[in-house]
Parts: sequence; C-alpha cells; structure tokens
Amino acid sequence: MYISQLGQDRFIDEFFEKRENLTFLDVGSQFNIVQSIDFDITNIKVFIIENNYKETNIQEYLEIKGYQLYKKLEWDDIFTKK
Repeated sequence: MYISQLGQDRFIDEFFEKRENLTFLDVGSQFNIVQSIDFDITNIKVFIIENNYKETNIQEYLEIKGYQLYKKLEWDDIFTKK
C-alpha cells in the first residue's frame, strides 16, 4: 500500500486508532505523516521512526507535541510521551 495513492488523511483515519501504545513509521514520508496526526484526539505513547538521514525535523516537531527522544538506534529514533 502506498500512502500517496491512499492519501495521508485517509491513511491516518483508517489505520491509526485514537489511542495507540506504539506506532512504528518506516514509509519514506514519516514527517508528513507525523504532521498529519491530530494529537488532540490521538494518544500515542511511543513512536519508533526510521531516520536514515539523521534529520532533526521530526524530533523538533514531536518535542513541541509533548514527546522526548528516548533513544537513537542505528536507523530509528524512539520517542516517548513526556
């Protein structure tokens, strides 16, 4: 399944529960997906997000939304709710 074919809003509505314990993103457009999550109605405790290029935009955005970087792995970053 390709998000560009499905549409990000529809992807979020269909595949994200309103309360998740763990969300793993490894789809190639992680930042766009994270930005499209409505954090007012979605409570995700832990994110594991692929970050092959060591970009900081996802970390900065999630910190604004109340998450902290828990650990950096070789290819993934783990964020937990503060």
